Amino acid sequence: MLLYLIIVLNLTPLIYFSEDANSRLAYVEKEFEQLKHDYYDLNLKQKELLKSCSTLENQNQILLNSTEKFDQEKIQLKQTFKDEAEKLLNEIKELNELNQHQKDELLSIHKHSDSNNNLKQDIALLEARINNYENTITQYEDFRVKLENNLQRITEHRDKYKTD
Repeated sequence: MLLYLIIVLNLTPLIYFSEDANSRLAYVEKEFEQLKHDYYDLNLKQKELLKSCSTLENQNQILLNSTEKFDQEKIQLKQTFKDEAEKLLNEIKELNELNQHQKDELLSIHKHSDSNNNLKQDIALLEARINNYENTITQYEDFRVKLENNLQRITEHRDKYKTD
């Protein structure tokens, strides 16, 4: 019986050790399962973030391309405006020269028109032509001003949308 008591007393710590090891093993297994679950969740989140990053990079590239396109359009609009303004200024100069020439002719005709009614009719026609040229010059001036205003508005709108 003493032998039995010695064996039982010697096995008691072993039983407690075995139960303690089993509970630690169960705890470690639970922790391992939780870590596997957390790793899976993190992996999914990483994939979502990579996909979002790719989408943002694509959108950024689209915006950069749009900005470049707006810059090219701005340069083209400025060049078109300069060309059109130069063309209109040249036409205005030509019309002013023609107007001055016709005024000179009209003055010359007035000096010699006292004796000839036909010359008076020519003068009236020249005056009408001069008025038409002056009206045309005024129209060109108005058109040039409108063109400048429109270009300014287009540039402002483009710059506004570009900053937005």
